[in-house]
Amino acid sequence: METILERDKVLRCVERCSPVLEGKRVTGYEIHHGKSIFSLLCDPFLRVFWEGKEFPEGAVREGRVFGTYLHGLFDEREFRRAFLNYMQGTRGLPLQPLESVSWKEWMDKKLNRLADFLCEHLNMELLGEILGL
Repeated sequence: METILERDKVLRCVERCSPVLEGKRVTGYEIHHGKSIFSLLCDPFLRVFWEGKEFPEGAVREGRVFGTYLHGLFDEREFRRAFLNYMQGTRGLPLQPLESVSWKEWMDKKLNRLADFLCEHLNMELLGEILGL
């Protein structure tokens, strides 16, 4: 895979599916200044659906090395579990069930706890004045 840097930045939310992971869908966002060209030694990792078109994205080499422009792809628990189970399966390890709590829900709960702690222990009015809010 060869990546050519370009002047214009790409920033977009997209939906994708992974042929490698039996068509499992995932959403996320791209942010990059380049365009990648696949060699014959790589298969696409994902299929992107953007503005009514479908095209390949990312790369897979020998089913063990993956690359993608997609940020946030492991935020969705179903995709994350499918990916981890795929990797475990390639090594003959037992597959794991889907987690009951999503990573996003878990992280939101932790961040809310942190925000509550900061509000309780900081003078938010003074902080707002200092920041000019």
